[in-house]
Amino acid sequence: MSLIIQNRLKGTQNNSILSELLSNTIHFPIANIILELLKAGIVAHITELDMYIILASCLIQAYFLGKWNYQGKNRKLIGNLIAPALYTAIELPLEGLEFFDSYNHMLYWIIAISIGLLQQLQASSPQMLKTALKILENVIRTYIVLLMYAIYELTQPNSEPLSQFFNDESHVYFTAVLTLLGFVIGFAHVTADRYQNILQETASTMKTFSEWFLGGKLLSEAIEDNNSLKLKREERTVIFIDIRGFTAWSEKHTPEEVVSMLNNYFEISEDGWTEDNIIKIKYTGDEVMAICADKDIAVNDIRKINDKISKFLAQHNLNAGTGIHSGVMVEGIIGGKKVKAYDVIGDTVNTAKRICDKATDNQILASEYFLAGLNSMERTDNILEIEAKGKAEKIKVKRIK
Repeated sequence: MSLIIQNRLKGTQNNSILSELLSNTIHFPIANIILELLKAGIVAHITELDMYIILASCLIQAYFLGKWNYQGKNRKLIGNLIAPALYTAIELPLEGLEFFDSYNHMLYWIIAISIGLLQQLQASSPQMLKTALKILENVIRTYIVLLMYAIYELTQPNSEPLSQFFNDESHVYFTAVLTLLGFVIGFAHVTADRYQNILQETASTMKTFSEWFLGGKLLSEAIEDNNSLKLKREERTVIFIDIRGFTAWSEKHTPEEVVSMLNNYFEISEDGWTEDNIIKIKYTGDEVMAICADKDIAVNDIRKINDKISKFLAQHNLNAGTGIHSGVMVEGIIGGKKVKAYDVIGDTVNTAKRICDKATDNQILASEYFLAGLNSMERTDNILEIEAKGKAEKIKVKRIK
């Protein structure tokens, strides 16, 4: 898959890392920093290492989790434990065992394990259970605010015991609202994920169909620049491959057998082209037409393809002929208002086709003009002059050995 198309459908790894940071990893650190700011004061807290350690830890976690998510690796549980593990490993030597006396430090581990476990299970769960786990995950996420608020209240002088926390009606209201918000956000995430999956599946299917008609290179160029498919004059190499005796052979076989043979034949030719050099591949009946950018790459490709095709066709008592020519042509989108196709038009195309018509017994015939433009020396036979329909003068060609 082209990198441009892949990035459009899947996003980049950097986008995945940023998404992980904003949608998950940074939530608890933000709540913890605000709690510490309220307890210690702004000046006192920003001059301590604590805030910077937890931020650095969450950035490292976001990097690895985002990278694993992008690669399709389900490491949610272990990934969500990276930040609390780093935070604990650095803070513990600085604070000693008093580190565990802070409720928020213990809560960090509880939240990380809970969310990590729920995310890990979602990947392998049926749809209904996955939905329930997603909603529960978001409820727990909203409870970060509630629990950090409760910790703040409990650490105040003359605070009431935890058992009396819900005696305050405002606390009941706060809890009820956050719970409902968690459910609402959870349902919203489930709905958004569902539609995103549908859109990605649809886009992936359309990409496949578009590549069939345009090819990966042209599709990538069209996505990057809408004007790239407009009609323009270009110097290209055109290659035609045509099966000899195909019509007579097909009359003796069922349509299914004919299609099966053609599909194998097309696949052999398709696998032989250098992807970055191919502008367009077109199949018409038993004929292959390839438009190439670089002559030297094209001639190396066709020699290998011809060898494989000749061996395959020999199994069916068939052979092929190949014609090559280079020159200026017009390429781009042509057609009416409703039906359009990317094609190439010009005398260069017609000449390549006429040369192909004269090639038999797995010959590769190339025009003198094409051979003259090669950087490498090709082993060829003597010059042949062939008559071509619609041409006033004979075409000078050589057979590539």
